[in-house]
Amino acid sequence: YTKRLTLLDILDKTKTVIGRRLFRQRLSIPITSPIELNKRYDLIEFWQGIQNKYLAKPGSDLALSPIRRIRALLNYIGDIPKFTRKLATLKFVPSDIQTLSASISSVINLHSVITKYIVDAGHSDGTALIPMLDIKQVAGLLDDINNTFEYANTDIHWSQIDVNFFKRGYCKEADDLNDSIINDGN
Repeated sequence: YTKRLTLLDILDKTKTVIGRRLFRQRLSIPITSPIELNKRYDLIEFWQGIQNKYLAKPGSDLALSPIRRIRALLNYIGDIPKFTRKLATLKFVPSDIQTLSASISSVINLHSVITKYIVDAGHSDGTALIPMLDIKQVAGLLDDINNTFEYANTDIHWSQIDVNFFKRGYCKEADDLNDSIINDGN
């Protein structure tokens, strides 16, 4: 059996899960609107300008450049659409909680870094260049996850659960059940 090479296999030079998904989507559903295409060209030109301005400074370090910094943050974002599918199909396991939490935290950090670059480039707030994202709502989701789960107990599969992975006080029924299990074991 030999795997056939596809156009995607040949062209895909992406470095992140998000990039791979976006590239696949854009290759399979290309832009037909000249207006939309020009908006994307403008964004590419904008980020190239930020990168070039940084690199033109004396003593600038390529490893700390805006594009490298953004790429590094993107590497920490997991496949969020995959987590969404796993939640919808009831295949989300406790060990996914930490990865999802780290991904959401990276999205918040990335938003902050991108916003700073945009504002530093002379745009007042960056809303025209960042897709609509209610970062407060994203931060609220992260807080909810952090306040709900005991991460030390989530690095397991459903079939191996023998401890409560909800934080004490989150769910009285879970606390009572956990207490009765502990008391029965003693």
